[in-house]
Amino acid sequence: HVNIDTLLLLKNYCRRYRIKLIVDVVEWYSKFQFKHGKYSYGYIEKNIVNSKVISRPDRVIAISRYLESYYKEKGIKTTRIPIYMSQSECNVNYKKDFSKIIFTYAGQLGKKDYLWLMLKSFSALPDTLNKKYEFRILGASIEQVKQLCEEYNINYNSIKDNIVAEGRVSRDRVIEVYQLAHYSFLLRNSEERYAK
Repeated sequence: HVNIDTLLLLKNYCRRYRIKLIVDVVEWYSKFQFKHGKYSYGYIEKNIVNSKVISRPDRVIAISRYLESYYKEKGIKTTRIPIYMSQSECNVNYKKDFSKIIFTYAGQLGKKDYLWLMLKSFSALPDTLNKKYEFRILGASIEQVKQLCEEYNINYNSIKDNIVAEGRVSRDRVIEVYQLAHYSFLLRNSEERYAK
């Protein structure tokens, strides 16, 4: 993430020395992600950078089709390079244990991902399924999971024996857990700009 001041300095430098500036655009926030909504500095700054500061003759590397089409419509040369994870990092021959179905979520706790909805879905399962699954959460501690359940009125006691929350972990640990998992979740509001 480059702040607005640095980006403006780079633009001036590149313009003066006739250098093409290539900007990597991987994020465009939605106001609900911030405590003060549309009045939050981070939200305002990203809006200004993405809609005003990045302009012709800059070039853009966009992470999504949404960002790619936005910049192309503004006449800015844009290339889309989506998120990539090397398959060689994942051991496809890893032996999975089928005594329990393992679901995984790896991410940062916040308003962006709907971890609360995942927890609510598990709490709605019948008791007969309780011993048949495990939900491994990377990026949130068990205390944070309990707080989330309380905030969204989810019966934590109905799922507590099935939740394994490891908090913040290394990338290597994320890959290791994904190799054990049968399914992974990432729920987001598809109508919000950040998810596009």
